[in-house]
Amino acid sequence: MIHLPTQFIRYVIIHEVCHLKYKNHGKSFWELVEKIYPNHKQIKKELRNFVID
Repeated sequence: MIHLPTQFIRYVIIHEVCHLKYKNHGKSFWELVEKIYPNHKQIKKELRNFVID
């Protein structure tokens, strides 16, 4: 993970920290992610398509 761009690392950390409050991927979980990282949907898309050379 250390080789990922900063925005991906930030997304993963925020995602995991939100799991401290919500143990699943329900509506409340994603609302919290959105509140902390409003651009998370775009970053998640980019992360899915990211390839390390």
